[in-house]
Amino acid sequence: SSGIVSIQSYDRNTYAHSINVCVLSLSIGDCLGWSLHNLRELGTAALLHDIGKILIPIDLLNKPGPLTDEEYGLMRTHCEKGWELLSECFHASDYAARGALEHHERLDGSGYPKGLAASSISDIGKITAVADVYDAMTADRPYRKAIFPETVYTYMNQCKGVLLDRTAVDALFSRVALYPTGT
Repeated sequence: SSGIVSIQSYDRNTYAHSINVCVLSLSIGDCLGWSLHNLRELGTAALLHDIGKILIPIDLLNKPGPLTDEEYGLMRTHCEKGWELLSECFHASDYAARGALEHHERLDGSGYPKGLAASSISDIGKITAVADVYDAMTADRPYRKAIFPETVYTYMNQCKGVLLDRTAVDALFSRVALYPTGT
């Protein structure tokens, strides 16, 4: 799709993250028995969940240190920008576009951009959130090194039912090796 090409040409870190979140999300959806049609929607949503980052300054995306409050506020706009891009420019379904809008929402309402609670977050939003957290924590970032999978596993299990969807977290760890080759 032209969306993923836009991401690849703008920022390679976001591109690699987008591919990983897509694979992880599809693995969760498959584990949960989603239909092929719904897996296609989920795959589109997950692949393009960070499309809004192409409208964030590149030096901000790759800043090696902590963000200021102002910078963090700008970074947080990538969710709604992604929603708008997917809906208006890429003509994605409303359902798929919710991956961009909702992947930083949390079950307890503490997420952004809308502070939605569990019952208001779509299944796509819940799954992309779990895949996004896992990949973000287990990958090297401009501001820190990757976190060991065992630590990520412990953290995500503590978040189950509070911040992250319990079923999606359990599905992820039923498919992801806790000690991948080389760790």
